Amino acid sequence: MKSRIRVEDTLEAIQVRRHRVRCSFPDHHSIVSVVGGAPRNDQESLGDDIRNRCNSSTVRSGMASRREQKEAAKKARMEAEARARAAAKRTRIKRVALIAVAAVVAVALVVTLSLSTSQSSDERLTAASAAVADLEGVPADGITLGRADAPVTLEVFSDLQCPYCAQFTEESLPKIVASQVRTGKVKVLYRDLAFLGEDSLTAARAVEAVPAAQRWAFIVAFYALQKTENSGYVTQSFIDDVGRAAGADVSKVKLPGAGAPPAVIEAQERLQELKLETTTPQLVVSTDDVTRRIDANVMDPDAVIAELESVQE
Repeated sequence: MKSRIRVEDTLEAIQVRRHRVRCSFPDHHSIVSVVGGAPRNDQESLGDDIRNRCNSSTVRSGMASRREQKEAAKKARMEAEARARAAAKRTRIKRVALIAVAAVVAVALVVTLSLSTSQSSDERLTAASAAVADLEGVPADGITLGRADAPVTLEVFSDLQCPYCAQFTEESLPKIVASQVRTGKVKVLYRDLAFLGEDSLTAARAVEAVPAAQRWAFIVAFYALQKTENSGYVTQSFIDDVGRAAGADVSKVKLPGAGAPPAVIEAQERLQELKLETTTPQLVVSTDDVTRRIDANVMDPDAVIAELESVQE
């Protein structure tokens, strides 16, 4: 019987030691020492107490682990949010900096363009005035430039918006005037077809409102200041600039006006009479004996002058 109890005691001791391995209590030495000499019922009760305390410790340990996980997750979330806020702040700062730089560049560009436009406008006005100066001393009345009794007539079919007409007026006309018109050999008639668009008609109406003696100067200045076709540039402000360059009175010009002016209707009827196509610039030379279209390159003043002299022989 004693041997059996000792074996059982030994088994309980082993069981207790197993619990010691699984559960570490500060007083485990006292527990083991008590179990070794306690009666069986007390040993069983004490074993149950050990198991309960071990289970309770395991639960507390699990709860502590979950709290630590939550706190770690919260800390990670807060750190991520802080990084996101910092990144957003850096992005805002960069955006503000870019906007500021863009604004500075835009202001600089506007100032540069403004200065460039102002200088370009002044230069063009000066060039227009110089072109008008080439007509100084030459008789002018309405659409006629030169002496009314000149034996040869040169009709120039044009449109105030036509860029090639502007080129002819700037490059060829001055030589023709110097060689043929000032000498009284040729008079030039300006035939405004005004067929390219509304700006053409507006310009033609402006010409009609200028005093007759100043119309050719106004026409030459208009070509020197000509802008992009049908861009709506023929405004009162533009006409005022043309008037200043030409030294012409534009006080009676009232834009936009309506309808085709008499000079345009006359030019279109004359083109039909000559059975010519509506193209510009187009030159027609005539005397008492001959009327013909000049087929030479109108941008070559020497070729045009040769045609004019050929009908004078």
